[in-house]
Amino acid sequence: MTRGKIYGKLREARHRACLNQQELAQKIGTSVSFISRLENDPFIRIDPEMIRRLAEALEVTEEEVWEEPSETIAPYCEGLSVGEREFLGAYLRLNHRSRPRLIQILKEIDRIEAKKRGKKRG
Repeated sequence: MTRGKIYGKLREARHRACLNQQELAQKIGTSVSFISRLENDPFIRIDPEMIRRLAEALEVTEEEVWEEPSETIAPYCEGLSVGEREFLGAYLRLNHRSRPRLIQILKEIDRIEAKKRGKKRG
């Protein structure tokens, strides 16, 4: 199994091929839910044969649906829950200008929750 970035590139290639998720799933013999996971989970493990089948079905090169993982992101993937991976995937899809605001909001939420926990103990 290989790990890397397929989610954004696969969706773009599928749209260029004018296929919906169900049509692509049928072409490569898999489920719609698997195609959805491929398009939305930036850390999904995928068999190289599946990459070949996707590229063939979409009539593109493998590089047009797949990108090797970033060395800066890969170490953080191990052990994440599905929800954590989904959150991280959504974060990675954000415009870079939006990320500092989200970080600021999350820090504020953490501060409020820590304050609430402190009151419960007291």
